[in-house]
Amino acid sequence: MSYALDKLYQDACTAQAQSTEARRIRTRVRDARSETTGAAQRWPFELLQNVHDAGPRDGQQHVNLSFAWDGTTLDFRHDGSPFRLQEVAALLSGGSSKEFESDETTGRFGTGFMVTHALACCIDITIAIHAEGQYEVAEIGLDRQGDEEAILANIRASHEAMKAAVPRESLEGLPTASLRYRVDRPEAVAEGVESLRRTLPYLF
Repeated sequence: MSYALDKLYQDACTAQAQSTEARRIRTRVRDARSETTGAAQRWPFELLQNVHDAGPRDGQQHVNLSFAWDGTTLDFRHDGSPFRLQEVAALLSGGSSKEFESDETTGRFGTGFMVTHALACCIDITIAIHAEGQYEVAEIGLDRQGDEEAILANIRASHEAMKAAVPRESLEGLPTASLRYRVDRPEAVAEGVESLRRTLPYLF
């Protein structure tokens, strides 16, 4: 195969993979926003699971987290360990960073995270990443409304946003993740919070 043909083939494979990602994301968003899947009651637990999988930062014993709801935006933050690039890739692709058949974690920002789209199709995310011995902070806007072409365009925009990540010498005073849901289904917020309230005495 010539170099030119090999390049075209690799480009075609990348385009096909991204198209498959967009189709999978659209399906999972649709499922999350269906009233029959129970996603409106499950979303807080998926976020808590992500925090559990992250674990504390080096030198910390615990992870601090918070939910804040102002009637239009739900803000979720935590100060767990920074993200690995594999986990960022799972976030953007709607896939999972879990090791196959792992008994220890479910994979931060894995497929379960898609359940949180019960709240909104659009999420503004700020995440701290640790790779190659350095920290960087990236701001990414997830917009998973619309058809596959629209979702595919957002996947590409998210990859571009990653290139604008800002190096940081330290994460002191910064959250590891800040997820701001532009809520279009406030009833899902109420259902999830009530489900969490009922369950907390059994969790802690």
